[in-house]
This record gives sequence, C-alpha cells and structure tokens, in this order.
Amino acid sequence: MDISENMKRCITSKGFDLDDVELLEIRGKFDPQVVGSFTEGVFKAGDGRYFKCGEGMPKSNYEQRAGLLVRAGTRLFEITEAEAQEWLDNKDLSIYPVQ
Repeated sequence: MDISENMKRCITSKGFDLDDVELLEIRGKFDPQVVGSFTEGVFKAGDGRYFKCGEGMPKSNYEQRAGLLVRAGTRLFEITEAEAQEWLDNKDLSIYPVQ
C-alpha cells in the first residue's frame, strides 16, 4: 500500500485492518513546505464500506486545529459508494496544489 505511516495509523485507529483494505486510488502530494498541500486516497474495506483518508497542511481538509493552533494533520472520512465513485470519476486534479 503506497500511503504514509500517518495515514496507516489513522486507518487502523478507526478500526480498519490494513490487510483487509483496498486502496482504489491516491492523488496529490503532501508537501510540508506548501500551505494547502495534501494527499488523499479512496479506500474500500473488506466489509464493503468506503472511506477517504488523507494528510495535509493547514488550509486543506486535513488540517488539525487546537484552539488557535492550526497544523498539518491526518483524517479519515467515511463516504458512500456513490461518493467514492464520484471522486474516482472526477479527473480534475486542479484542487491539488502539488502533484
């Protein structure tokens, strides 16, 4: 699986077994030097659930907030099969600051 250690930890912390998760596609490139940069992938679990997991800098969907502090973070969002298919079908990569 071609994902970061942070993403692997996030996935397992949500109760998914990495051996039972299929990475359908991954996009973008997390670059700690570029505000807003992020990497995200869509996954299918062995039980049929879909989710999107990624890591990113502040100004991305993956930022972490603690009061006024904003930093890079890793998050997982459960999505429907239709949302997963929509993400996979959308080939517009302009939302990714770094490829």
